[in-house]
Amino acid sequence: MMCPEGPPGPTGLPGTQGIPGRDGRDGRDAPVSGQQRDADDDPSRTLDPRGGAIYVRWGRHFCSNLSVLVYSGIAGGTFYTHTGGSSNYLCMPEEPIYDNPTAAQDSSRSQLYGSEFQIASFPPYDGLHDHGVPCAVCMASARHTVFMIPARNVCPSDEWVKEYSGYLMSARHDHNGRTEYVCMDREPEVIPRTSQNSNGVLFYPVEGRCGDGDGIPCGPYVDGYELTCAVCTL
Repeated sequence: MMCPEGPPGPTGLPGTQGIPGRDGRDGRDAPVSGQQRDADDDPSRTLDPRGGAIYVRWGRHFCSNLSVLVYSGIAGGTFYTHTGGSSNYLCMPEEPIYDNPTAAQDSSRSQLYGSEFQIASFPPYDGLHDHGVPCAVCMASARHTVFMIPARNVCPSDEWVKEYSGYLMSARHDHNGRTEYVCMDREPEVIPRTSQNSNGVLFYPVEGRCGDGDGIPCGPYVDGYELTCAVCTL
């Protein structure tokens, strides 16, 4: 036979503090009203698993404040006197991962070298000559289209986001190897302790050649002027 419940007893002493709870969800999906988002709060700062526009920022170790750094590295490519190999610049990661390599050099392989600025007389890039070229691979998570516009340092319209602007660069016109045209940042950095003239793949400013028959149109273009560029996303 069970006895009926008695009256409640006196309140006990306070217990010890519990363990901390789990972190709550952030508020990135909550509606925001009456509050302007600045550049550092742009949603493209967070990697989106659905993907986004990928581009290389040549001449810098970091991305614009509207994109996320995937990795930073050093520019590399084919040695400027070689007639074979590749024709593109690569942004090489700072820490490679090898898988079962052979220890000795082999002349039957393609060869990849470091890079240098070749800018002996161009005031915007004074002091860069013979230094190594850094780079950064960037992701604009909220945008899915990217292109480089040559000969202009602005994007086509306000709908586009300018990731960075600068000057068009490529290999020298009379060297054996050819490279792609890339947009070098207007305010580039250099790789420290790399001014010893080791050559490798080289970056030269690009100037327009205008004329009748074999050049780009004179008038809008000026013969001998260095060409600008911009990298834009949408």
